[in-house]
Amino acid sequence: MKKYPFYLIAFILVSVLLLSGILQSVTAESNPGPTATPAAVEDGIADGDWSSGNVITVDLSKNKAPKSYLQLLGDGVTVSTSGRICHPFRGGVFGWTASIYQLIGGKWNRVTTYFIWYPDAEGTFMACTYAKAGGIYALFGVYTASANPTATLPPTATPTKTPTPKPTAKPPSGGPTQMNRT
Repeated sequence: MKKYPFYLIAFILVSVLLLSGILQSVTAESNPGPTATPAAVEDGIADGDWSSGNVITVDLSKNKAPKSYLQLLGDGVTVSTSGRICHPFRGGVFGWTASIYQLIGGKWNRVTTYFIWYPDAEGTFMACTYAKAGGIYALFGVYTASANPTATLPPTATPTKTPTPKPTAKPPSGGPTQMNRT
C-alpha cells in the first residue's frame, strides 16, 4: 500500500511531462506569411538639395533647356548673393556629365562647374559653381556612355624594355686609377 501513492505521483508526473511536450509540439506559431517588403530606395542621378539658396521648380515650357539633349536634373535654386552653391550629383560616377546653368533674361547660360566629394572621398559627389551674382541656377546633364567608368577596363601594367647599359670607356693603361694612386 505504501508504494501505491508513489506510483500514482510518478504516473501523474510522467503524464504531465509527456503531455506538455506533445502540446507544445502541436502548438501553431503565429506566422503572418509572406508580406510585401518595401523596395530599397536608391538615390537618383541628382537627388538631394542645393547647399544654399531656396529651391524652386523650373518650368521648361517657359524657359527651354539650354541644349535639346540636356535633361534638367532636379529642382533649380534661387540665390540672393554670390557664393558657392553645390548640388548632389551621384550620376557623375556612372557616366553622366552635367553643368550648372544660370537663367539670365529667359536664357540658360552655362557657368563654370566643378565637381567635388563633400566632405571627403567617403562623402557625396557634388556639382558646384561659384555664383558671382544672385539669380536662378539649375543643374542640367546628359548620359555619356564613354564617360561611364564601368564601361572601361582597369589599367594594366605593360612591360617595357629597359635599355641595356652601354659599356663605359676603359681608363687609359698606365694612368692613375682608384687602385694605384700614388
